[in-house]
Amino acid sequence: QINAISFSPDNLLLAAAGQDEIVYIWNTSDWSEKYIVEDSDTPILDIDFSPDGKFLAIAEAGGLHVWDMEKGIRVPNFNPQYKEFAVAYSPDGSLLVAAGNDRHVRIWRTDTFELVADLTGHKARVVSLDFSPDGQFLASGAEYGEADYPPSVILWGLP
Repeated sequence: QINAISFSPDNLLLAAAGQDEIVYIWNTSDWSEKYIVEDSDTPILDIDFSPDGKFLAIAEAGGLHVWDMEKGIRVPNFNPQYKEFAVAYSPDGSLLVAAGNDRHVRIWRTDTFELVADLTGHKARVVSLDFSPDGQFLASGAEYGEADYPPSVILWGLP
């Protein structure tokens, strides 16, 4: 089962990932397999290329990590242990946001991986994220919770 697909910003790569815990990456010029990321140990639920195409954020049931596309390795010293269902880069690439099972939306700076915000408000797990094109807003969507909590969308203003 494929859970996530993402084109690189230059359209030269296509990444797909899912239940088999592997990210497959193809070269779109000839559809040859560029390489496989087998660094996960739980199902991958979402992926997103950074706007410059140098990194691929990988949200999985066991955590969040960032893959360095040039070096072919996981970015060291960044491995938050949250069950993440969604991940997104800001349009300028300065922020990485992830959200998931614990209903929190967390934002990190991409230059230092410092956590800069931990947003709460959803009543069920967060399964989708997207920035506005100008980077001024972040939308997060949660699935249906218990009987009293219908699906929800929160629009967060960013400085």
